[in-house]
Amino acid sequence: MARAQGARAQMALAFETVYGTPPGSGFAQMPFITSSLAAEQPLLASELLGYGRDPRAPLLDAITTDCDVEVPIDALGFGFWLKAAFGGPTTAGTVAATGSITFSAQPAVNSTLTINGTAFTFVASGATGNQVNIGANLAATMTALAVALNASVVAGVALATYTGTATALTMVHDRVASAQPRSAARQRRQLYPATGAAQTQHLATRAERYRRRGHRGARRECPCPRGPRAARSKRHPHLGQGRRAAL
Repeated sequence: MARAQGARAQMALAFETVYGTPPGSGFAQMPFITSSLAAEQPLLASELLGYGRDPRAPLLDAITTDCDVEVPIDALGFGFWLKAAFGGPTTAGTVAATGSITFSAQPAVNSTLTINGTAFTFVASGATGNQVNIGANLAATMTALAVALNASVVAGVALATYTGTATALTMVHDRVASAQPRSAARQRRQLYPATGAAQTQHLATRAERYRRRGHRGARRECPCPRGPRAARSKRHPHLGQGRRAAL
């Protein structure tokens, strides 16, 4: 099968879902610099004996298709080549962020604990707003602290869920971190914004525009390398400085 060469060459890639089964969709057009893609069917020497001293005709081996591809290191397309070389990525950011604050003793009265820029004050009793009652022991204080934090309406504090233990305050972020990969369609649009019908219409419009310009310029033919635009200006360098063409 003939292959496009030079500026006409294009490369489309897709990954197999089942090994050995060509994908039917999901192809992405990829930029590349050089490619030596070719099919080859080597010959195998015959090992048969008993037909005299002259060697028998070689046998056809299996057809192999391989190549070396030189690709640019671009932000959008290089991930395809990394996946082809090392396999699919393993995303580790699927667990919510966690943390803890450990207390070695009961907090003192009027001491503060700052959570994401908001200070909470420990008081002996009658806590209001961003205040926390000091309990009979450290575990009771941690429980009261967790209740106060979970009830807070401050945006920076309400991002997590808090739990009090015997000696610490633990927190789990409410949002789970996850990667947001670009879809194949979006990658193709960013690699080649004008494809398909949009590109065809764009090229047809340009061709029509150039055809019309050439038609107007044909009335004033001139060997000047500047073309019809120079002809319309009636000044030609090849005729000498200051001379005008007889149009």
